Amino acid sequence: MGFKDELAYVELVKKDVTFGHFINPDTIRSEPDCTDLIQKYRIAAQKRECDYTQHRQLFSNHHPFIDYVEKIVQCPHPNIEQCTPKYYADLIYYLHCQPEIRHICEVGVFLGGGSAYLAQFAVERNLTLDLIDLNIMFLGYTYERILSIIPEAAANIRIFHGDFPAYIDAGHLTKQPKQTVFAQFDASHRFPDVVKDMTCIGKNQAQFYAFAIQDTHLRSKLIEAEVFVDLAVQAVFGSRMSYVEIGTQTGPKAYNFPNSEWMLYTRPNAPEGILLELNRNQPEYFGN
Repeated sequence: MGFKDELAYVELVKKDVTFGHFINPDTIRSEPDCTDLIQKYRIAAQKRECDYTQHRQLFSNHHPFIDYVEKIVQCPHPNIEQCTPKYYADLIYYLHCQPEIRHICEVGVFLGGGSAYLAQFAVERNLTLDLIDLNIMFLGYTYERILSIIPEAAANIRIFHGDFPAYIDAGHLTKQPKQTVFAQFDASHRFPDVVKDMTCIGKNQAQFYAFAIQDTHLRSKLIEAEVFVDLAVQAVFGSRMSYVEIGTQTGPKAYNFPNSEWMLYTRPNAPEGILLELNRNQPEYFGN
């Protein structure tokens, strides 16, 4: 889907009666008796399925990430991981070291690549996990895929149809203790959308312990696509923000993604993602 089509899709989704609400997964299964989740949720065929060889090679058997991988590889449903193995591993390692975190928001789930790791962590620590996405079919697929990996996660997970500002506006974080929420972002990469997401973090800073955001290494040759994730974070938290790089780092030369409708390429020597702790950062811009 090109960026113009995506903009039109977002406006259409916002008119849906379920937008801005938690939804029951049972209400969105278009073909309830179908065992093929891709078909059940009418998801377009996906060509890239994850090879977990690299996951095992990168980390020792003592890394908590490996335990999660071993469960995921047994899953019969296709998995497309949007991030590198190192990104997910860095994320899980960080979460394991932060006992203060009691609630996780995943903003942008696609087909549940990151969700499968976060759900296992949530069950292990008895945390709550809210899955947030504009695409209701992605939410349904991700939810069922998680339960095929770890059925007991049903007690920890809720699914929210909408974007992050809608989730915040609905007041779903007000009951969380201060500085206990962690958010993982892999949603819209457009500058104005990311600024809105970061503004929501800034306005609700007291609730958040930290957040991570992916694809800070990407740009688009289509300037009107406004793919500036890293600059959008800086627009809210300032150019001197304190952060940790997570995931891989790009090489010295830009890489052009083949067959990309967004005409994406990587910035040289840039991190795949960054993680910010809120007690080390103050928002400088709150928006309207």
